[in-house]
Amino acid sequence: MKQVTLLAPLLLACLANIRAELYTVVDLGGEGSKPRPYALNSSGVAVGYTDSGYGTALVFDGNGSFTNLGSLDPTGNWRSATATGINDSGVIVGRAAVESGGYHAAIFSGTGFGNVDLGTLSAVDWYLSGAQAVNASGTVVGWAERDDRRIHATRFSGTGTGNIDLGTLGGDESQATAINASGVIVGNSRLPGDFEPNWKAVRYGQTPAGNKDLGTLGGRTSNASAINDKGVIVGAAEVLFKASGQKAYFTHAVIFSGTGTGNTDLGTLYPGAGSYAYGINNSGVIVGSAGTDAAHNFRNHAFVYRDGRMRDLNSLVSPKSGRVFTEAFAINNKGQIAVVGSLNGNGRAFRLDPVEPPPSNEITATARPLLYGKIGGSGNFEKGIGTYKKGKTVSVIAYPKNKRKFVKWIEKGKTVSLKAVYTFTVTGDRKLVAVFK
Repeated sequence: MKQVTLLAPLLLACLANIRAELYTVVDLGGEGSKPRPYALNSSGVAVGYTDSGYGTALVFDGNGSFTNLGSLDPTGNWRSATATGINDSGVIVGRAAVESGGYHAAIFSGTGFGNVDLGTLSAVDWYLSGAQAVNASGTVVGWAERDDRRIHATRFSGTGTGNIDLGTLGGDESQATAINASGVIVGNSRLPGDFEPNWKAVRYGQTPAGNKDLGTLGGRTSNASAINDKGVIVGAAEVLFKASGQKAYFTHAVIFSGTGTGNTDLGTLYPGAGSYAYGINNSGVIVGSAGTDAAHNFRNHAFVYRDGRMRDLNSLVSPKSGRVFTEAFAINNKGQIAVVGSLNGNGRAFRLDPVEPPPSNEITATARPLLYGKIGGSGNFEKGIGTYKKGKTVSVIAYPKNKRKFVKWIEKGKTVSLKAVYTFTVTGDRKLVAVFK
């Protein structure tokens, strides 16, 4: 009995350390500068911000170095900027300081010079604006101040004038956070009478009259942060809990149904903690951040949500002492994830690249009669069996024995090749037979 008592904790500890390594880690750098990789395109290029004394918009070059994207102030007196979006063509957007001392929505040239000022919803130069996202067509959305100094969701014209006010849900302020390839825009807005914290997730219509309140999870507040090209919208919403006559609100990651009701609560990593979804790709894989305890001590971990399950990204990589992922901001259609965290207590940005799954299509080949020939093949083909990815070009080879002759390759009784070397593209499992005489 004592042996069992001693071994059980050891066995459990060993099992706890077994990790399904689904991602490799690319260190993007930024130690000591509070890096934030806010966006990621399908080439794996991440853009964002570092706190370098005044705040710098940058491209994470993937080797620990950065490209400074500059600002909108030609004098260089005001240098702060933040990059918040990038599309697959490499168009980078965000906000940058202007000569008047404020900041405007910007398209960054990528060189640090020649950035484009996208203007505001007012003629007053020192009023503010910010771009949040850009889609495949180059349409830029975000927010801008109007003449009354209220911020409204904005579709930017690209010229600095003629920007489009997307309106609100009846309240006095709104913002656009994301746009998909079809031009569908989502964001957040106040309702009439809402006080400061009560923003609601919104899908913007062709006109403000078509703006749609996306609802909550039973609480007061919601935020839409991302939309994929299939129209799936994610973000966060308050959940109302009642216990012993008391009410409590927690924020949970959510998939919005689009109707205002029936939204899907994605849960958390720890019971009683909160969560927030920041990004979603076209495969429906969602990333974000979630609390790891119920005490709300801001001990967040980055998560990935797929197949109905939220998983801590820290558990899906090879462990490294002192490294923690706290927030996942974006995921591209290749499954790469832009995350922020720390290494030995210092802020650091990372990109997680999915590990390529092992080949899953089985190709088998046999000789008939068995003693008349032997079989070879390309790649990992061995003893008549090989496993390959779909799309792989594979060859199987028939070798006659003892002066026998090769006749043909057959599959399910049908001839597929008359050549001893049969080359084909893998589309699924196959069972081939080399016929000899």
